[in-house]
Amino acid sequence: MLFIGTEAGLLVWDGLSPALPRMILADRRVEALEALDAATLVVGCGADGGWMSFDGGASWQVAPRVPQPPGVRVVQRQGLRAVALPRLSGATAYAALEGRVPALLGAGAAGAQLFRSEDGGIHWQAARMPAERIGAVTCLAPSGDDPAAAWAGTADGMLLQTRDAGRSWALAWRGGAPVLVLAAAPG
Repeated sequence: MLFIGTEAGLLVWDGLSPALPRMILADRRVEALEALDAATLVVGCGADGGWMSFDGGASWQVAPRVPQPPGVRVVQRQGLRAVALPRLSGATAYAALEGRVPALLGAGAAGAQLFRSEDGGIHWQAARMPAERIGAVTCLAPSGDDPAAAWAGTADGMLLQTRDAGRSWALAWRGGAPVLVLAAAPG
């Protein structure tokens, strides 16, 4: 299950079916997001405060705490962690994959190119990117189900996916509003 925070609201998508993502929190700028599981969400909406749901977004209530936007920290399954020594020039986002060979993914060159590292960010390899214009990558998130998969959101409202630990990326969905934050949960 993938949760997509945009300038226009929060969408949810199973990522597998041909059905488009569906809006579950409309008309809010979703800047921060925690998906504790497929049903439990905490959302930060800037000036609109924090919202939480215990039923996958069917109903919402005011959250007792507001999650912070990830900024340029590493998004991993267990939450956020600081980047020890950010060595990727112009980085806009990072994510950690915990597969057979752990990988650090990064959006560098002001989000224009995706990269991967197998040594904690000391050395980076450029990933194969879609041929079409996708816009700057604004956020990354590891999959909730597959340790070799991850998602990337862009300023042009595109959603990219990798299934090979960041070696190559494919366009998964064309949205409208800029993607600000992503979170994946098992299921």
